[in-house]
Amino acid sequence: MNTTTLTTNTTEPPPDTAEPYYRLARSNDPLTATSRALNLTHLAMVEQSTPAPDDLVPDHVSKLAVRFGISKVVAANYADAGLMLQAFPQLHQLFRSGAFTIRHIQQVTEAVEAVAPDKRAEVEQEILKALKPTVPNQQVPTPRAAYNKVKAIVGDRDKLAVPLDDTPPMDTNSPELVIDRSQYETTAFTLTVPRLRGVELHKAVKAASLKRGCSMGEAFLAMFEQNITTEVTLNLYKAVGPQPRGVFAEDHWLSEAASCEWLAKVTHLAAPGYTATEGYQPTELLRASVIGRDGHCRFPGCDAPGYTCDIDHVHRHADGGPTSTANMHLLCRTHHRLKTAGTWDVALHADGTEVWTSHGDGHEVVTVPDGPLARENFAERGVRKARVVRKLNEEKLNADPMMPRGLSITREELQKMLNCASVGEIKEELQRRIKSEITIANAIAELAREELNSQIEQLEQLQKDEEEPPF
Repeated sequence: MNTTTLTTNTTEPPPDTAEPYYRLARSNDPLTATSRALNLTHLAMVEQSTPAPDDLVPDHVSKLAVRFGISKVVAANYADAGLMLQAFPQLHQLFRSGAFTIRHIQQVTEAVEAVAPDKRAEVEQEILKALKPTVPNQQVPTPRAAYNKVKAIVGDRDKLAVPLDDTPPMDTNSPELVIDRSQYETTAFTLTVPRLRGVELHKAVKAASLKRGCSMGEAFLAMFEQNITTEVTLNLYKAVGPQPRGVFAEDHWLSEAASCEWLAKVTHLAAPGYTATEGYQPTELLRASVIGRDGHCRFPGCDAPGYTCDIDHVHRHADGGPTSTANMHLLCRTHHRLKTAGTWDVALHADGTEVWTSHGDGHEVVTVPDGPLARENFAERGVRKARVVRKLNEEKLNADPMMPRGLSITREELQKMLNCASVGEIKEELQRRIKSEITIANAIAELAREELNSQIEQLEQLQKDEEEPPF
């Protein structure tokens, strides 16, 4: 297995002066207008379902169930959503655009219901930034994508409010195997593994399937029974400068402990950006750059993860379309076939946005890249920079009083550095110094200063060398 770390260094395009909006909120297309009206009807039902503080739950839910003609479970969900809209009035206003379905509203409700009252305003502002459109005629994110964005914000701003059933990816947990023999003629094996390990296994089985020309199930058994060897590459994306988040691995952000574990396995480093090749098949760097930019299938409304998608030429290679990041994007197999069949046309722009046009009725919709390498506009850049400054200042305020005042290293960060498998040499050096009666604080402070200076030098060098054209 090869694991590649990609360090990001993207340039910001000039801001778009056109007002961003979701296509679903403004289009006069009859189908879209019907969908928007349905969304607004569901929103009205949520508004009418909002209980008073002293309403008894069984009475209120039963009343809603009878009058709306829905189940008590659905009625309770509507009431919960109504309370959420009361607590987050600006989100309520965003939903009034008609662009978001009832499923969006329920997913957001689930993600924010435990946010502390004193943190709601801050969380709400972050959610608005994440859910508002960034370009004109934009496709609305799927409910699952919206939920993941909101969940990440809640985790950053109020860790105690993360939904109880929303367990983090099994980045460090042991695999689990459940064997079900309840059926007379079959046995079901359910293997639960850490998220990134699952991506690795998925890629290996898929490679074996293609190699042998058999199904995924047959390939899995063949790997188990015949010791088949396959080679897969996992791409890790890590910024060279300060970032509010750590390492992105294929389709999700790793926990800090898992980041250390997987960074220790890195075999190659690469700086992604514009790249091209003469042939039809993309190189590994080109593939990693496109996956890192797009994140998932670029067809409107699809969020199939990038590692499961095809790398498709926007303009056909046979017609002169180059094999480059400027002419390639991610499409799941289903939507790849639709595009190849000529049902849709697509144009990829320099900032990574795509304009999809239906041949059936001519309507257009815009999708935006959602990967860790997606280029920022100035508004997004400002938000990111402010978040980094806030994070560093919080660390400085929480810093160990015994540490030199010029450093902003928390006790928690010191422990993370000690536990991080990717800095094994640092651990050995610290242990030697401890035995020599040198304090842990001074030792880590010096190592942290050296690491910070090294990162600054790398970032400055990348900025000096940056001459390639954008995506």
